[in-house]
Amino acid sequence: MRGKSVNLYFMDGDSTGRIKCTVPNWTGTTYRIPRTELEKCRGRDDLMQSGVYFLFGATEDTGDLLVYIG
Repeated sequence: MRGKSVNLYFMDGDSTGRIKCTVPNWTGTTYRIPRTELEKCRGRDDLMQSGVYFLFGATEDTGDLLVYIG
């Protein structure tokens, strides 16, 4: 198996904010967007297409980790 390069673009200038991730020679793009930063993404053309999203969180009563895939 060969190695791959991953390009990370820190949209807000740091690793704790929004991140755009691309892989050379692959047409997909992934984003990491904290819930507190969603409003900054409203109206972005690159986010106005179909895709898959993951919402990560924890239950209120036990703290068990959850993921919702939509």
